[in-house]
Amino acid sequence: MHYLRTAELRRYTARTITDSRELAGHLEAVRINGYAVDMEESEEGLMCIAAPVWGPSAKRVLAAVSVSGPIGRLEARREELLALVREAGAAISRAMGHERFRPA
Repeated sequence: MHYLRTAELRRYTARTITDSRELAGHLEAVRINGYAVDMEESEEGLMCIAAPVWGPSAKRVLAAVSVSGPIGRLEARREELLALVREAGAAISRAMGHERFRPA
């Protein structure tokens, strides 16, 4: 959290989170939910849905997988796309040996 206290959070759109406390809360929700949604925070008219790719250790996210596109097209398919992105993240995590996604 040191980064959030010291970083300059630059505004890209009217929806960009520039308050470090608000961003910390948003990141906590992402951690709890296991996915992130960007609703025009980085670019007007753009929506992004992302899920983590975990390494073998449950302690480290190595990457993310996401889908981005025009908000008008993606918002209507949000739940479907969210499921697909989370599935893809889990499949890649499994291939990386992540214990949560290993077959029992």
